[in-house]
Amino acid sequence: MTVLERESVERIDGGVDLGDGWALRLGQGSRGRVALEVYAGEALLDVMVESALTAELLRGARRGAAPGTAVLAWGLLPPDGCTPLVRFGRGAAEATVPRVVAGRFWVALGDASADRVAVSARAGAAWQALRVTPLR
Repeated sequence: MTVLERESVERIDGGVDLGDGWALRLGQGSRGRVALEVYAGEALLDVMVESALTAELLRGARRGAAPGTAVLAWGLLPPDGCTPLVRFGRGAAEATVPRVVAGRFWVALGDASADRVAVSARAGAAWQALRVTPLR
């Protein structure tokens, strides 16, 4: 079951409120491809469109404007569709399993103090990392 199919999450304008001011909404890209819109409050941060050619495993990592706001990370699932592992923080931070969205994307919320997010397609695979950037 994907995050946009769960009854336990609050739906907003065809999307999902993740809490801490973060929200997601599905849209449609060119050629009928599924798109994921990422919002901070009412501000659109990113639009990802599914791609058959490449998968941006880790697309973004942002910290909310308010102190103590969770860090949000997002990206595309790997080509094999496996749910990736996500680490918030540096070094040997414990990996978490993100929420799958529409069977094509993933999102994860992490501790507000995290300054870096790393993602691995599966156990034993290389990690990709991004520095967490604040909202402006």
